[in-house]
Amino acid sequence: MRKLLLPLALLAAAPLAIAQNCFDGDLGTRLQSGLGDWFSTIQPIGFAFPIGATTYTDMYITDHGFVALSNAGVPGVPGIATAYTPTVANLVAGNAKVCALYADIVATGGGEVWIKSTASHCTVTWLNMQNFGYTTPRYNFQLIMYPNGDFRTIFGPGVTNVSTFGVPSDNGICGCSPGNNVIAPASVDLSTVGATTDDTTYELWTVPLSFDLQNNTMLFTRIGPGYAYIPMGAPANCGSIANNGTGCNGLAMSAVYNGGTLNTTVVWPSVGNSALTLRMTGAAGVGLVAFGTSSLPGIPLAVIGMNGCNAYTNLDIGLFSAGPVVGGQSDFLLAIPPNTALTGTFLAAQGVSLGATPAGLIASGGVNITIGYGP
Repeated sequence: MRKLLLPLALLAAAPLAIAQNCFDGDLGTRLQSGLGDWFSTIQPIGFAFPIGATTYTDMYITDHGFVALSNAGVPGVPGIATAYTPTVANLVAGNAKVCALYADIVATGGGEVWIKSTASHCTVTWLNMQNFGYTTPRYNFQLIMYPNGDFRTIFGPGVTNVSTFGVPSDNGICGCSPGNNVIAPASVDLSTVGATTDDTTYELWTVPLSFDLQNNTMLFTRIGPGYAYIPMGAPANCGSIANNGTGCNGLAMSAVYNGGTLNTTVVWPSVGNSALTLRMTGAAGVGLVAFGTSSLPGIPLAVIGMNGCNAYTNLDIGLFSAGPVVGGQSDFLLAIPPNTALTGTFLAAQGVSLGATPAGLIASGGVNITIGYGP
């Protein structure tokens, strides 16, 4: 694996302008999957996060798109009924809150909530979420908090406010409040650049399906009191992954996020993502991954005895050993260094294993990876 990092660095193009509005691909630890209407157990932020006149070291996370702050359980976890009732009164009551989109959003039916706590930033990720009573659309969004009190909300396509539970559960709120029943100012328009002088800064959407920040990022900069808020536009220069072609003799390979024993198929190859994994299935005996800098359209490999197989990479980086084959599965951890010079680097990968061809080898389809900016 160390041998691959040097070619990665050498292949990097000149750094692009930092986009600052891409998903953080290193998700951390999964808290919950497939359940609706819940708060997590208390979670460490990783630093003392300031809001209003108080700092907080911990938080409770709900599938309803916000975090409720605490210090070692004081204040305690909010009542679940407040989580699916996104009103201004509930925003300012009780715990201080930071809201990506406080709405009647649930993890029912395959949604997942993740947290990554570090000393430099804390990332909460909502994956494959849905609105209460609706099976579509499914969408992703993130909240990233920083030690100086700044935070960002990153929204993928389809994120919205609606609920079959009706008014006011079909409201939506993005922003923050120090809680403790402070007097709430008026809602602002986050789709335009602006600033407030109040530590409760938010936009309230009261019309179902009216949320207008999909595929956008909001940056909230703490100016104390109040926040400057900046819509940063659609993601740019972000990492991407696409499959290319099909394998032979049942060998397949795809990219997954490896969070220890838990995995999800939502993958962002962002700079610093240490948990990007290429997973082969249908492997036997040995797992190898071929890397190149160019993708091929599928060049037949019968000329070298791999009948029925095709090449999807030019293999100019090399062939690397993956993990042991267990139950037909072999994993290759492609940890991306935290070096923005790698942004724009393209890799074409393809799995190889033992199989019934004259050459004794078979190949998977390709995986095209473009490394991009993260948080």
